[in-house]
Amino acid sequence: MRLCGWFRSKFSAEWELAFALDANPVKTSIRNHRSHCCRINLSLPEPAQLSDRNVFSLFNHPFIRAMRPKHWVKNSFVLAPLFFGGKLTDTTAAIHVFACFIAFCLAASAVYLMNDTLDREKDRLHPLKKHRPIASGEVSIRQAQWGIILLLAPAFALAFYADFSAGLVVLGYFLLNVAYSLFLKHIVILDVATIATGFVLRVLGGALAAHVEPSHWLLIATFLVALFIALIKRRQELRSAGNIAEDQRSVLSDYSLEMIDLLLAIVTPATFFVYLAYTLDADTVSRLSAPHLYLTSIFVLFGLLRYVALTFGNELSESPVSILFNDKTLQFTVLLWAGMFAWIVYN
Repeated sequence: MRLCGWFRSKFSAEWELAFALDANPVKTSIRNHRSHCCRINLSLPEPAQLSDRNVFSLFNHPFIRAMRPKHWVKNSFVLAPLFFGGKLTDTTAAIHVFACFIAFCLAASAVYLMNDTLDREKDRLHPLKKHRPIASGEVSIRQAQWGIILLLAPAFALAFYADFSAGLVVLGYFLLNVAYSLFLKHIVILDVATIATGFVLRVLGGALAAHVEPSHWLLIATFLVALFIALIKRRQELRSAGNIAEDQRSVLSDYSLEMIDLLLAIVTPATFFVYLAYTLDADTVSRLSAPHLYLTSIFVLFGLLRYVALTFGNELSESPVSILFNDKTLQFTVLLWAGMFAWIVYN
């Protein structure tokens, strides 16, 4: 009970501080003018407003951008058990896993809103993050609070529909990210390990929804891939921030480029060899009837090396997601890997 009380008071204090720092003058005057009605504007553009422009401009709405739909690609890990478990043709499993996927997307967007609310002052010091809707004042704190509620409600509903245990995993994922936003992100190594654990929970949630027992090798590989990506992000943040790195993210003061490069030198080959072990594992070969699955490791190795090369060659890009979206070679490598894996398993 004491722990719950501490957690509630800690979160409330952080939230009230973020609310107090919502100091955009234009937004403040508008809210003061409308304070008597306490209306929350989460409206999207009217259809008439979209008639003379591309419908995809809807994604430029501040609240939609604050949800970061481009980052939903991270939740594709939820689909991994369906793919790796040989259940792509199982309609029931596919429906449940897709419901779990949407649940993770909504929960992740709620986490982004919460994290951006708490970090808005530091984000304003960042050359790129200062343009985020909450940091720039396009989305108010109150709008973000309501957005979190409106996103979490269907997220948990879909997750528990997919599978009760999967629902608990989504709940655990959200609580883990609350802890990350409040204190775990300030602890060196533990910050990136927490991010990696979030990806493992995605795979575990998908496995429970599909009623597939995930391979321990697959879970370890997922953790290492996510750790690899998180370390690359920290490296890019440290490189671009320079002398004000600590002001933008306090944990960066405990990192150095040499330290991260050393960790990447360990994690990169470890990721490849764990995946190779997964493809050669007797249980995997027997369950999937795929003795030649190890051939897909060629694309995994090339993809990892390509990612590292792009990271060291483009010091201004901080988002690992943007690297995937912008590099055609990396995209083609992923497609070749997925195609060969599917051909070996489902042929």
